[in-house]
Amino acid sequence: MFIGLLFVAAILVLWLLLSLVFIPIFNLLNHLLAHADNSTVMPQNDLLMGTLTLGVSDLVTGEVMISGGGRARQTYAARLYQPDQDAELSALPKGARVVVVSVIKGIAYVIPFQEPTTELHHA
Repeated sequence: MFIGLLFVAAILVLWLLLSLVFIPIFNLLNHLLAHADNSTVMPQNDLLMGTLTLGVSDLVTGEVMISGGGRARQTYAARLYQPDQDAELSALPKGARVVVVSVIKGIAYVIPFQEPTTELHHA
């Protein structure tokens, strides 16, 4: 009986020690890898089309609804994609068609959709 209690106590001590070692390691790994799932940069040929359900501007975060492309209808917070801070574009109204350039931390960065022209520009 004493050996059984000693065995149970040893298992309990081992479990506590492993918990004290592995829980902080897993917590650290979770913290370090959490941002890996929050960024999605899509290739040029895989850009998504959307419609703004709330307008966006330099200072206002709007909302874009994406449907099609083999996806269920999704909505994201939306901001203007401006790689240069001196960009000309300052706002897009509700209902504007946009192209989603990237989704980072749940925010879709959008540019206005422009219909392709059939004219060829000669240099």
